[in-house]
Parts: sequence; structure tokens; C-alpha cells
Amino acid sequence: DETSNNLNQPGEPESWRRFFTFSTDHKVIGIQYIVTAFFFFLVGGIFAMVIRGELITPEADLVDRTVYNAMFTLHGTVMLFLWTFPVLSGLANYLVPLMIGARDMAFPRLNAVAFWMVPIFGVVLMGSFLAPGGPSQAGWWAYPPVSLQNPSGALINGQFLWLLAVALSGVSSIMGAVNIVTTIVRMRAPGMTFFRMPIFVW
Repeated sequence: DETSNNLNQPGEPESWRRFFTFSTDHKVIGIQYIVTAFFFFLVGGIFAMVIRGELITPEADLVDRTVYNAMFTLHGTVMLFLWTFPVLSGLANYLVPLMIGARDMAFPRLNAVAFWMVPIFGVVLMGSFLAPGGPSQAGWWAYPPVSLQNPSGALINGQFLWLLAVALSGVSSIMGAVNIVTTIVRMRAPGMTFFRMPIFVW
């Protein structure tokens, strides 16, 4: 019937445009996570190509040392915080409610906020290219003393923006984790015991 063919939640926009809106549908949010993660996967891949291009010859003939260190740092950061975590969150958002028989995630609005923090901290991280002294050059682990160096002397520098982006990533991940765990513990279908759950949910 007509209602079963309509995948939109009541009050949400029709068609593909809903994937660019503040949606609370767990499937839409899951796809938003995955598409955003793949975009940043390509960005991280470009950084990797610059790194490999520089390593073809012993001389620094493609980019200078600061740009190389920035590419090295941002490649690791993007692949971890903007690819691995978001794509896993996207799969969890899309699949977990379906696998346990829940109608949606436990906290749909919190779920949407957790997703929309991903493009925000992605923009903050990429915006560090415009900071005085350029982006962070301390590696994606940001160990001192390298991460404490501030040649530009500016308060808002690339390392500060890197730290802000990673902190926002942590907040987003905690929001998503609370949502997923609450959904699994409290919203399983009748008869769906912990030992009947699919291994993906575990």
C-alpha cells in the first residue's frame, strides 16, 4: 500500500533532499554518516598521495617540510576521526535498530546532533590550513614537545584547531555511544535476549 512504500517519517521532506536536512530517521542519519565519511576518505586519500609523491625521491621536491608534516598529520587524523569512526557510526545507526526490532534509536535528536558535529569538526580541521603557521604538524598523535611548539605565536593556530576538532569528535562519539548502548539495552523487541542478538549488535 501507499504508506508502506513511503520511507519518510511524518513531517520530513520527500525524496533525496531529506539526506541534506536535520533528520531524526535512523536510516537517513546512517546514510548521512556513511556519505560524509566517504567524502573525508577521499580527502585523506589526497593527503596520502601527496605524502607518497614526496617520498618518491629523497629530496623535498614536491612540497616543503612543513607541508609534508601537515599532510602526514592530517592524513592520520582524517582517516581515524573522519573516516573510521563516522563510517562505523553510520553502519550502527542504520543496522542496529533493524536488527533488534526497534522503531528508531533511543534519542533521535541526540543522534542527529551527533552526526551534524562530524561535518562541523571536519570543517574546523580543514580550516586549520588558514590558521597562522598552517595546520598542525605534530602527527595525528600530537605528542609533546612537538605539539607545544607555536612558531607563529598566534593564540588560534593550527594545533589549537586540531585539538578543538578532535575534542568535538570525542563529544560526537560519546553522544553516539550513549544512544547506541541505550537503544540496545532498552529497545530490543520482545523475546530478543542479549544472547539472541546478532553478532554485529554485540
